Amino acid sequence: MRIRCFDLGGNGLKTCLCEQDVPEVVPIRLGQAPSLDIAAWIRSKVTTLDEEIANQTCFSFSLAGLDKLTSSKPKLENKRDAKHIAKLFSLPTDRVCTLNDGDTHLLASRHHLGISHFPHMNCSIGSGVGFGIYDSNGNLVSEDMLFQALGAAPWDLMTSSSAANRKASFALANKGLDELKKEAGESALSSFENRWAKFLSQTLFNRLKPHDLMPKEFTFTGGVTDFYPFWVSPSNIDGCLVRRGPPNGGLLGAKLNAIKRLT
Repeated sequence: MRIRCFDLGGNGLKTCLCEQDVPEVVPIRLGQAPSLDIAAWIRSKVTTLDEEIANQTCFSFSLAGLDKLTSSKPKLENKRDAKHIAKLFSLPTDRVCTLNDGDTHLLASRHHLGISHFPHMNCSIGSGVGFGIYDSNGNLVSEDMLFQALGAAPWDLMTSSSAANRKASFALANKGLDELKKEAGESALSSFENRWAKFLSQTLFNRLKPHDLMPKEFTFTGGVTDFYPFWVSPSNIDGCLVRRGPPNGGLLGAKLNAIKRLT
C-alpha cells in the first residue's frame, strides 16, 4: 500500500509519499497555495499526483484549519471531512482520509513510542498549538469532550506571564519562543520549557484531574520540538512522564490513520 500523506499546519502544506511497511518519512515543504484553485496548485507542486491516483495510492491528511492552506482571501471554510478534502484536491473520495492535527500527532506518539500508560496527551507545537488525548482505556477523546472537561479550548487557557492577555499561539508556540530568543538569548529554551511546565502543572493538569483525564504520560511533537531536539528531555511533572514524541508527527500520524482506515 502506497500512501501520499499531507500535513497542513500554520506554515502551509507538507507532503511525503511512503510505503506502508517503511517507517521513515521524508517531508517536502510545499508552502501555501497562492489562490483558491487548490487542485491545480497541488498538481503544479506534486507532478506525479494523477499518476498516483491511477496507481491506487491512498491519500491521508493531518489538518489544521483550512484557512491555513491558501494565502489568498477570502479564507477557506474550515471543513475537514474527507469528502470536502477529496473535492478540494480532486482526489477519489474512497481513498481519502482525514484527521485533525492534534489527533494525528497523538497517534504518531502512541505508535512510535509504544505508549501503554493511559490517559496519554500529546501537544504539537509549531506556529500554533494542537492537542490530542486518549482516555484511561486508550480511546480517543473527542474535541468536544476535551473542551467540556477543560471548560475551554486548551489553547485558550494558555497565557504568558510576560503577556497575560495573549493566547497560546503567541505565548507558548513558535512566536512566543521567537520573542524569548530576542529577550533572553541562549537561555530562551530554558525559559520556554519552564513556561510549558508551569502551564501543564498549574492549569492543564489541574483541570483534567476531576474528569479522570489526568495524563500518565504527556508528549511533545511539532516543528518547535523537531527543530530543538535537545529541548524536551524526559521529566516528571505532577506524576506525569513528559517526553518528546517522534519527528514529523503530522505526516507519521496521517500515514498510521490511513493504514487503520483504508486497509
